[in-house]
Amino acid sequence: MRTTIYCEIEECILGANIVPKLLKGLPTENHIKSWNLISKENAWFAKSVEPKENENDSTEWYRQLGERLLRVCSNRKFKTTASVFKRFPNDSIRTVRVTIEWDSPVVSPLDKEIYGEWTLRKIEKGKRNKIISNHRGYLDCWGEDLVGQLPDEAQHFECEPDGRSVVYFDKDNEESAFYEFRFQNKRKRL
Repeated sequence: MRTTIYCEIEECILGANIVPKLLKGLPTENHIKSWNLISKENAWFAKSVEPKENENDSTEWYRQLGERLLRVCSNRKFKTTASVFKRFPNDSIRTVRVTIEWDSPVVSPLDKEIYGEWTLRKIEKGKRNKIISNHRGYLDCWGEDLVGQLPDEAQHFECEPDGRSVVYFDKDNEESAFYEFRFQNKRKRL
């Protein structure tokens, strides 16, 4: 199912209003949901946009507003097609046509399972030694899948995950060697 709305820039005394429009008819629930995705407004009302504190609403500001509106309409939670529908006489964007495909949600890169390779190294006296092992898995394992790859001496070490690395260290002896897993994206083998 798809919904198309038009977002039009209307100049006002200070700044502009972004007005949701249709070519014909009254807005349905999906039109209002579409406008909400773009503007964060809960109803079919215009959204007021003003220049930042030290800016003025010059023709350059309107040009940048039109380009920003096109970008905002393109990056949504569902597959969205945004295109310029109408331009002002100075060739800046006046109306953006937005079509939202409700059956095609966009998966955020933060929500995707990232597959790759964890590389284990022993670090002694600040120097990285040779690779001890490689383990294929997901980034979000946070160390649980990695413990089995550690040498016996490090099984009781503290675990400290930090994004794309997991460090195992002896909290009672800070001078001792510690172990570090580092993650690198790889394609999943089929």
